Amino acid sequence: ICEKCFATPSKPRAASLRSVPAKSVALFVPLRAMPVKQQSATAMPSTEKGGYPQKQRSSRATSNFCSSFSQPQGTGQDTQMNLPFDAQPGMVLEDPSVEYVHVPDMTCLHARDLLAETPLPKGAEQFSSLHIIAGASAAARAEAGRLEQSGRDLGKEVSVYSWPELSSDDISGEYDALFQITSDMILKGADRASLVVFVAAEGCEASDMAIAAILGMLPFRGVQTAFVTSESEYRDPLAQLLSASGLFEYSAEQPERMGRRPLAAIFGPLPSRTFCRTLAPWAPLRPAARAEEKPAPFKIGGLDLPMVTFEGRYSEGVERLVQLLSEHYGAERLFPVVAVGETGDALGYGKDIHAALMAAGIGGHYFVHKSGESFKRPDAYGEPQLLKDTAAAKRAGRHVVVLAVGGGVNGNAMGM
Repeated sequence: ICEKCFATPSKPRAASLRSVPAKSVALFVPLRAMPVKQQSATAMPSTEKGGYPQKQRSSRATSNFCSSFSQPQGTGQDTQMNLPFDAQPGMVLEDPSVEYVHVPDMTCLHARDLLAETPLPKGAEQFSSLHIIAGASAAARAEAGRLEQSGRDLGKEVSVYSWPELSSDDISGEYDALFQITSDMILKGADRASLVVFVAAEGCEASDMAIAAILGMLPFRGVQTAFVTSESEYRDPLAQLLSASGLFEYSAEQPERMGRRPLAAIFGPLPSRTFCRTLAPWAPLRPAARAEEKPAPFKIGGLDLPMVTFEGRYSEGVERLVQLLSEHYGAERLFPVVAVGETGDALGYGKDIHAALMAAGIGGHYFVHKSGESFKRPDAYGEPQLLKDTAAAKRAGRHVVVLAVGGGVNGNAMGM
């Protein structure tokens, strides 16, 4: 319950409800104290107008309540089955791996090879369609054309796209191209059973591999992506992949990527091999709860996602949030992007957090975007100055952290 817009006791009071982002490294909800009666964030509204108060549960009681719906299947000796849902299982994600497939003659690469050697997505018996993206070179476009024809000869639906030739400082052009091509793929019938093929341009293999990984990640939470390269040396797809501008990156060993492979397969002239990496340890912001902080158990993919409700004074909650961020990331290294919708900005939530960060000597970027589901689209979030400031911070070695202040639209869109 958002209490910032409550007026004095003698005036009418109107409360607004906020949803919270579900995909955050840590969730921290500071609330202003009510002028008449202290009320916690998890409490129901007053019964003055027919509301029904609800008894609060501790985090332990909450987890026991939820786990009571899942009856243990084993014997009483199976202690793991008797644990609360938030205590098990541990990490259930697989370490990522990518196959490099040897192509004896790159000039004879056929769509049949791509379809046969690229792993199918879960639940699919065959690839439904081919979506081929040519890198920014004449040779890449010619190879894409040959693959297109061989795919059509097999009776497959094939669509071809071209990655534009961009300068390394054209950050907005890179952003626009990513979403333009993925939007075009969806309009041309791409689905979760489609195969995306990226043909790398000579001399641009490093940045093209990053672009291929991101293009395959955007539609439907990911589609299988094959990467075609004529490079004479191996390039590890599980290392940190960076776009030409340095703004967009993909690192498969980060556990928050949920073990997703950046590419399903690589096709090239070198001997076949398998690239493997071990997932890094999961280290979210885990605040040691104080009396006014109520943690709630939550897991995704076996990874605990700390969620905290702050029940003290609003100003103290903002200060506590800034303290936690500073301690976790380091004040000198942290570059916060405070993202807030127009509604949350008008209420002052974003400004309060941004001002507190600035007062602590932590400069960043304050980003206001359109509010609502209808504005959950690339043009509403691709502000050129936001992209430039973020890229500059990354080049300076600072750790960019997005603080999505407000509701689910903000959290989901900024996370994407």
